[in-house]
Amino acid sequence: VAGTRVVLVNPYESKGGPLALAMAQARKDIPFAFYESWSVDLTSIKKQALASGNIEWHRSVLDPRKIYRNARVLLVPSQAEEAWGMVASEAQCSGIPVIGSEIGGLSEAIGPGGIRLPPDAPLSVWNDALDLLWRDQREWQRLSDAALAHAARHEIQVATQIDLLDELLESGHQRRQAA
Repeated sequence: VAGTRVVLVNPYESKGGPLALAMAQARKDIPFAFYESWSVDLTSIKKQALASGNIEWHRSVLDPRKIYRNARVLLVPSQAEEAWGMVASEAQCSGIPVIGSEIGGLSEAIGPGGIRLPPDAPLSVWNDALDLLWRDQREWQRLSDAALAHAARHEIQVATQIDLLDELLESGHQRRQAA
């Protein structure tokens, strides 16, 4: 079994920090690790997290591999409609399944490598998804394999992204020359 923690990056309100905190408080038998990211005042949620007894609190790190090396599941209960969920892609490169909100580009970032839930789903639904991945090794392995495959897809590889950027820049340059 890979990993020993449920990991949350960015425990801010818009990223679902309060929901993740409630999940951890409801599941004292499961260890969680919360990682800060940006310079935002997290005093209130940090105090509650540390008081829970099953949440480790970490400052931000430059190398995301340090975050995922002890992760079994990445939790992304975001409430924000964003273009992408970078943390989902990062975790999936390490074969870590994601439980995340079906919102904005996060749905596409998670793809088949995790469980997507409505952002307003009740706590019990989120905890049921967590129970499934925490207790069912076969389901965890199935989604871990799907996460690795999703992370390896052609369209998100660095070389593909660079080629696309080059094409866009060249196209823009040609249009500007023609004008």
